[in-house]
Amino acid sequence: MAFKDIEKEKKEVFAVLLAIGVIVILFLWRFVLTVPEPTSPPMATTRRVPEIDFDYLKSDEFEMLRQYEPITPLPEESMGRNNPFLPY
Repeated sequence: MAFKDIEKEKKEVFAVLLAIGVIVILFLWRFVLTVPEPTSPPMATTRRVPEIDFDYLKSDEFEMLRQYEPITPLPEESMGRNNPFLPY
């Protein structure tokens, strides 16, 4: 029975060493052996001004919006407190 325990320990040690070896090889391959790709500075993007159709302001669809009444502002009393951070 002692012989089986020794074989089991050898297999476990071999598996641990193999896992550590794979991790070391992957680390070296990723960070040491590969040459980083040269990076270029980011290019400036040019933005275009959107084109505005000013003829829409003369169209019938826009004239339809004039039928709505403007909202009257609230009276001064119902606007709220002067300093909302002061306690009551």
